[in-house]
Amino acid sequence: METIFQRYEQKYILSPNAFQQLMHALRGRLQEDRYGRYVVRNVYYDTDDFAMIRRSLSKPGYKEKLRMRQYEGSPYVFIELKKKVGKTVYKRRMLTHAPIRQIKREIEWFLNTTHALPKVAISYDRQAFVSADDPDLRITFDARVRFQCDTFDFLPHDTERLLFEQEEIIMEIKTKNAIPVWLGQILSALKIFPCSCSKYGMIYSRYLAKEGVCSPVSLIPTR
Repeated sequence: METIFQRYEQKYILSPNAFQQLMHALRGRLQEDRYGRYVVRNVYYDTDDFAMIRRSLSKPGYKEKLRMRQYEGSPYVFIELKKKVGKTVYKRRMLTHAPIRQIKREIEWFLNTTHALPKVAISYDRQAFVSADDPDLRITFDARVRFQCDTFDFLPHDTERLLFEQEEIIMEIKTKNAIPVWLGQILSALKIFPCSCSKYGMIYSRYLAKEGVCSPVSLIPTR
């Protein structure tokens, strides 16, 4: 299976209190998507000197990244080549056992050109919603963002570290068009503003750039 997405994406960082206020304001506007709540596990590829994420953080007009992704409850692993031009995202996805076609050729070219390797595993607990009126409007909330660099087997490990100390949540609005006026008004009233907050980018800036590697400290408490 191969899939191509083109959409507008905008991210926000919410405090637990802001999240509760927003969910109250959105009552009746959203409904959980068919998957509801689930864990997303990713493996991001990069060069040995993290050239790809460093370039991405310099905010170029065009950037791209390669990752493998698995959704909780699914036996499949997707390979995704994500390209971003301005605020528009083009995501090309294929299953690992998919036949050789255009997307696979693009991924192979990317790997051969960049010599990228698995560098960091990032997981989070996702709650996903769609608009009750517009199926093209999707909003996700990612909590307990955690990472490790020891193994890339899409399983939980006790060396995982939390990205945030205050239990912040990353909200992402995804739509084929502009954010609707009603949603923009709610965000403005609650003083919720967009940010450049790539999970991998924040992990690199806060940890990897300083440590060079992910040392197994600050372990996540078990639940």
